[in-house]
Amino acid sequence: MEWWERIGSPEMTLAPMVDQSELPFRRLCRAHGAGLAVTPMLHARNFATQGYRETNWSKGDGGPGDRPLLVQFAANDATELLAATKIVQVGVCFLPCRPPVPRS
Repeated sequence: MEWWERIGSPEMTLAPMVDQSELPFRRLCRAHGAGLAVTPMLHARNFATQGYRETNWSKGDGGPGDRPLLVQFAANDATELLAATKIVQVGVCFLPCRPPVPRS
C-alpha cells in the first residue's frame, strides 16, 4: 500500500474513541508509541461551520506533532464532505464509504 508507506508505515495505531481521541489524548498516546491516530467521527456539514469546528477542532489538530492523522467525517452529501476535507487537509484522505444510513 503506497499511502501506508508515505505515512511511515506506523506499527501502532490509536483507534478512535468517542470523547477520548482529541488532541491531548493523541499526544499522550504518540508519546507512548502510537504512530498513527484517528479522530472521533465528525459531522461534515457541521464541521464546515465555524462554531462546531472551534468546539471540535483546535489549531494543533493535524499539525506537525499530530501526523499522520486520519480524520473521519460522516456525510451524506459529497459537497459537504469536500468542504470539510478542504478545511482539514492533513495530507492523507481515507474515505471509508459505507451505504447511507436510513433516517428514522
